[in-house]
Amino acid sequence: MLNEIVLFVARLMLLALLLINLVYLLLPSKAISQENKLEYRIEHSLLAITGAIGSAVLQFI
Repeated sequence: MLNEIVLFVARLMLLALLLINLVYLLLPSKAISQENKLEYRIEHSLLAITGAIGSAVLQFI
C-alpha cells in the first residue's frame, strides 16, 4: 500500500515537472534578455525531458 502511494506521488511530481517546464518553454517571460534566452530554453527543455523520461520509467515499475 505504501509503495503504491509513493509511486503515485512520484508520478504526480514528474508530471508536474514536465508540464510546468513545457509551459515555461511555450510561454517565455518577456523579462528574459536575448543573450539568456538560449540558456533559458535549454534549461527548461532538459527539465521537461527529465520529467517525461522519469514518467516513462515509472510506467514499467
